[in-house]
Amino acid sequence: MKQKIIVKIMGAIVFLSLGALVGLWVFDYMAPSKERVDLQEIYNVPKGETKLFINDKEWDKNGIYIDGEVYVDYETVKKEFTENIYYDPNEKLVIVTTDKDNIHVNADSSLYTLNGVEKDFGKKIFTVKNNEIFLGLDFISDFGKVEYELYDNPSRAMIYSDFETEFLSAAVSEDTLVRVKGDKKSEIICDLKSGDKVHVKAEGMELAKGYVGVLTMDGVMGYVKEETVKDSVYEKMNTDYKEVEYESLTKDGKINLTWHAVYSEVGKGTINELLDNSPGVNVVSPTWFRLTDEEGNFSSIANKEYVEAAHNRNVEVWALISDVEKKIDTYNLFSHTKKRRVLIEGLINKVKEYNIDGINIDFETINSKSAPHYIQFLRELSVECRKEKIILSVDSYVPMAFNEFYRRDIQGKIVDYVVVMAYDEHYSGSAQSGSVSSISWVTNAVNNTKKKVPAGKIIIGIPFYARLWEEKRNTDGSIEIVSVQSLSMETANETVSKNSATIVYNEETGQDYAQYEKNGSVYKIWLENAKSIKNKLAAIKEGECGGVASWRAGFETEDIWEVINEEYMK
Repeated sequence: MKQKIIVKIMGAIVFLSLGALVGLWVFDYMAPSKERVDLQEIYNVPKGETKLFINDKEWDKNGIYIDGEVYVDYETVKKEFTENIYYDPNEKLVIVTTDKDNIHVNADSSLYTLNGVEKDFGKKIFTVKNNEIFLGLDFISDFGKVEYELYDNPSRAMIYSDFETEFLSAAVSEDTLVRVKGDKKSEIICDLKSGDKVHVKAEGMELAKGYVGVLTMDGVMGYVKEETVKDSVYEKMNTDYKEVEYESLTKDGKINLTWHAVYSEVGKGTINELLDNSPGVNVVSPTWFRLTDEEGNFSSIANKEYVEAAHNRNVEVWALISDVEKKIDTYNLFSHTKKRRVLIEGLINKVKEYNIDGINIDFETINSKSAPHYIQFLRELSVECRKEKIILSVDSYVPMAFNEFYRRDIQGKIVDYVVVMAYDEHYSGSAQSGSVSSISWVTNAVNNTKKKVPAGKIIIGIPFYARLWEEKRNTDGSIEIVSVQSLSMETANETVSKNSATIVYNEETGQDYAQYEKNGSVYKIWLENAKSIKNKLAAIKEGECGGVASWRAGFETEDIWEVINEEYMK
């Protein structure tokens, strides 16, 4: 009997012990983890570097941390903070271009000049690591849209440059813990007090039941209980930054520009004759300057009497400089600061010497490699033109996906006029014959340019010429283009008449079309005349563009100027 009692007691003890163990296990299983993890273990920031968060994104490249200053790599600065910065690897030079100044900073220098006043950054403005350029954030904040705060242990910077996007924000409703994962058993990174602000569901974070991803305002990314951030709202980040407004020399009235193709020096007699034959023109652009080498030099056939005669008739002169007469490596030219400076100073000096009103940049051989440096050239030139009150216009192609590198969005800010060459839809090297400038081509030129450039800064260039296409059919049935000729309006009319070709109006192109056969070939031509020009002007006018340009003076028939004056200039 005594033994049975002992067994029962021992059994009860074992049962209770097991129950206690199970209870402890259940409690431990259900209880949130109290284990903490150091933020450095998560971010693993090497000494001398800084973890970056830019517009709530965890950046994949660290910044550099030197003597309390954060340095960010050049590509990130240019992409996220300001495009007005440029690095010249040939001369180891950083250039910041504002609306009024070109600020040059040499390697290892802390000095720069802003609006005529020398400033000392107090430390290196930029540094080099593994052949990569890093720029000081404090320096960049003087010129770009960037606000940031720096935090320690580990070093991390919360940077904002997007002040238009609304971030989902919340103040946590109670004291809470930030965990590595959306799981109560996950390690604790830090504590939040009731009222602390967070950005909710920061990019790159996973969804977790009962938890929500957050980024704290001091750069800790983790998860908190969803119930603590119920009252979230969308709001923009605060900033004192104001976008630079570039002073523009655009005119109150419409521009009626014609390009004057000249290949030797001509004087007042020639310009007077041109203006006698083109009533209503208020800007003439003579082809006076041509690049001669990759050092920034150019030839000139400018003439003072020409300018004076134009001014006497209230007509401005915007001298054109081109790059098509001689093969020039535009990358080699524009990627060197000294060479850009030679070209800019040369242009400004010529304009002042001849009392020219403006510069028309007609560089048509730019490619994707040279484009960023070409844009920097335009930035630097625009500063000097603004100082001297010189009108700066830049010729550009009809916007297409393959020529986006011309950065019309930047051109639209820094130059006075973007001149769109709305012709050569089909050119001498085209695979098939077609119109030089159909109505849809012009309409697209207007509408697509307006997406990047203010309408008042857009001048649409129209053609005073057509192309005569000669085609032959091969034995296999394919069509071969045998020859292509560019014809003035008058010559085109004479060609059609001489060959007794029937003219029909083509609704699709908005032009008269003629075709005839001769010596086994088929000849096709899409005519430019008063009818086609009127259609183009209607599209330009509807787009509220700043003006019209014509290539080129002397190719038109007499009635064209009346059409331009009646249909567009009024």
